[in-house]
Amino acid sequence: MNIDEKIKQVLDQESKQIDELMLEEKGVFGMIGATFKGGNRFWLLLVYFFAILVSVLMFWTAYRFWIAEELRQMVFFGFCFLAAMQAQIALKMWGFMEMNRTSMVREIKRVELQLARTRDSHLTE
Repeated sequence: MNIDEKIKQVLDQESKQIDELMLEEKGVFGMIGATFKGGNRFWLLLVYFFAILVSVLMFWTAYRFWIAEELRQMVFFGFCFLAAMQAQIALKMWGFMEMNRTSMVREIKRVELQLARTRDSHLTE
């Protein structure tokens, strides 16, 4: 078996794996789930954990803002709410950028496989 045949077998195996992932991936939730299968799984879990904590903090500060009786308390909890909202935005943006990166890598691999198949079909003709 020569090197070209070995490369073709490896690319075909990767193509089957990628096709299986594409069938599993349905909408945003499927794409988010696919990001947890990559190398950054630990970081994604950590980011989403902090996003949940920040969400709880954000709702709590909003509640405290609405029930505050003094102006000083309203300013403090309003500022805390805005800071928590900004943190939430940053965490979610990182998560969605990671999801986009994973999706782009998958698409690039699919294009590579298509190019390899095209090259192989032209060589066999």
